Amino acid sequence: MAPVAFADSAPAANQSGAGVPPSLAATMAAADAERAKEQPAVTAADKAIAQARATGKPVSVPELTDEFSETVATPEGHLSRTQHSDQQRAKQQDGSWAALDAKLVADPAGGFQPRNAASGVHLSGGAAGRSAP
Repeated sequence: MAPVAFADSAPAANQSGAGVPPSLAATMAAADAERAKEQPAVTAADKAIAQARATGKPVSVPELTDEFSETVATPEGHLSRTQHSDQQRAKQQDGSWAALDAKLVADPAGGFQPRNAASGVHLSGGAAGRSAP
């Protein structure tokens, strides 16, 4: 079979160096641009994997972490999830996670509460004077 010649006389060079007619190159570029729009958005996990690969260290993925598990991106490009049977952390008001901490601290109401608890625990500061016989 004989090679097919294109009507355009001045082929454009593509990345591999082979000649491609300008009309075909434009069609291919338009198709590539259209395909690029269809790519999924970059997720937090994608970003963490890229950072882990770049640094060579595991990177936490807060969006995939919850009270009972933690997910990290590994330098090998995987996600690793550690699951616990007991609650390990609680979400803070700013949306970040913090480890549970039962140490009691004074609160504005005059009582005490754990530094970081899974639920709203409040201990009274006691009553003024004698409260029990």
